[in-house]
Amino acid sequence: MRPRSLAAVGTLVTALALLDTPTTAYVKYGQFWPTTTSTISMQLQLGSSSGALINGCSSWGCAAERALGDWNQFLNRLQFSVVRNSTAAIEDGNTVNNVFYADDVYGDPWDRDTLAVTLLSFVGTRLIETDVLFNTTFNWNAYDGPLRRASLGGTLQDFERVALHEFGHVLGLDHPDQFGQNVNAIMNSTIGDTDSLTLDDVSGAFDLYVGNVSAANLAFPPRNETLQFRTQLEAKYRNDLRRPVGGSYADPEGSVVWTQEFLRYRMSECRSDQAIGRIGVQIAGGGVQPVCGIAPVAPAFPPRNETLAFRQALEGLYRDELGRMQTPTAVDLEGDVVWIQEYIRYRLGGCNNTQATMRVLQQIDGLGIQPTC
Repeated sequence: MRPRSLAAVGTLVTALALLDTPTTAYVKYGQFWPTTTSTISMQLQLGSSSGALINGCSSWGCAAERALGDWNQFLNRLQFSVVRNSTAAIEDGNTVNNVFYADDVYGDPWDRDTLAVTLLSFVGTRLIETDVLFNTTFNWNAYDGPLRRASLGGTLQDFERVALHEFGHVLGLDHPDQFGQNVNAIMNSTIGDTDSLTLDDVSGAFDLYVGNVSAANLAFPPRNETLQFRTQLEAKYRNDLRRPVGGSYADPEGSVVWTQEFLRYRMSECRSDQAIGRIGVQIAGGGVQPVCGIAPVAPAFPPRNETLAFRQALEGLYRDELGRMQTPTAVDLEGDVVWIQEYIRYRLGGCNNTQATMRVLQQIDGLGIQPTC
């Protein structure tokens, strides 16, 4: 008989406390998906919702896919995929990862306070099946922010944050609070106001499936030199191009540091969403995160629209997460990232700081793309 483990999540009326000093305390089951597995296919069989959900999703499947996408940002070789409105047989032990609402747990009654369970089937340390069941007896919707009250009393359960928790079990993560840990995590055994992955959750996923991949083969310039270039770019926009002064929540140093980090992740095999997610963890105090692979000998720069989308996301992080005020600047967001990326391209092409700066300024003057050094 195959071993099976059950992971349940319950309710908590009061909000979870955020620690002043983040502590890494994630707990692993000891079972995980083997290195030969590149995709965990989740069979979404949740049925239709009675109307649009509070978070804008039109179905439970949409909310489930959002939760799976949140985890995918922090995984490398392994990714969740979905089968929408799956018609696969729902049964225990069929090596299919069923995700569905249920009146019972394969014939066993629900515990009174249990919102959902994940049934893990494994051989040794190798996971082979994970079924995720949601308790139909609760009031469900999907929304962001603190837990809400249902119109008829009690808690209106947020499907998406519960799904986020359960899919952590699918990866092989357990409840840190049940092992003597005191940490803010979506993987704690009770659901509260935390509605997204925390540093602790991400650290667990990294430990299981990412590892500490180095990107030392990318010889990015020292950040102080990139900042010197950005200072000259500011002068060019103000004095020569006569651009009006606007504002940016991310100051020039922050833009330089994080744009360079975004390029480092992207050129080291990370997708754009993975790069943005890792930068979010760094900004939250989680330290430099692993890249997704070793950069090739001639790494390709990301399309400029992706770098611009990152820069717009960085504005939101500085405004909403760091609470920064706007810094005056004549360089718009697009010009900021386009020319920083060009500067770094010249630097990786063998140019020193002066040579790279001169070439970018010549481009701005309309002389076209200049040769690298």
